[in-house]
Amino acid sequence: MSFDQNTLNELLRRSDEDLWQMVLTVAALRGISLPKAPPPHEDFEKLRKALGGIDGTNVSEALEIIEKYRRTQS
Repeated sequence: MSFDQNTLNELLRRSDEDLWQMVLTVAALRGISLPKAPPPHEDFEKLRKALGGIDGTNVSEALEIIEKYRRTQS
């Protein structure tokens, strides 16, 4: 699954809950199990910044944020 920048920007404007549902969907498609409960709002702000940064999509930073949350919930 890939997103163009316009689609990604639209997703990033959604609520934390809606964004987390999209993350869960994408993760499940890749065989990755994540906690159903969303991370704290502060982590969403970091995630939005990483994915929608001025210099383009920083996927590795976004994945690091999600992985850190996954480890704390295991």
